[in-house]
Amino acid sequence: LINHNAWINEDFFKISNREIKYDALYIARRSSFKRHMLASKIKKLALVAGSHNLGDEPCEIPDCINDPNKKLNRDEIVKICGESACGLCLSEIEGAARCSSEYLLCGLPVVSTFSDGGRDIWYTTNNSIVCNDSDESVLEAVEKVKSKNLNKEQIRSEHLMLSHFFRKRFIQH
Repeated sequence: LINHNAWINEDFFKISNREIKYDALYIARRSSFKRHMLASKIKKLALVAGSHNLGDEPCEIPDCINDPNKKLNRDEIVKICGESACGLCLSEIEGAARCSSEYLLCGLPVVSTFSDGGRDIWYTTNNSIVCNDSDESVLEAVEKVKSKNLNKEQIRSEHLMLSHFFRKRFIQH
């Protein structure tokens, strides 16, 4: 297995130590399988949902305190990651989930629901909490990860070590 998120250019995503405005950030197109409504109990939620839906009908999204429809460039993604306490991954079945690695490269811990597809290969006790798929469980996990005061530099460096492991495995094979 070589997770394709290992090829994300780490120079594009950096730690941005900014004042925390958001309890959680969810970067996900407005497709129903992304299960945005699992974040509905989070009071200070930021959503980045303005990307293409790849033919899916736009789904309902919860209230948030930013403009969820604004398409953000990479620098704006890094900025909003720096303003967030954690990143969310809420789909039940999905591949590597690029946003998951973007969060981690920005030093942002992840709250994820249990899922099939491979994104959990990046998760450790130092960078994430995996929870049940209910709005209450997601809220509890966000509060728990905020209270852990995880180290952003450690989150990023562990992700880079695993990325480099996958790259080396690719070259060896």
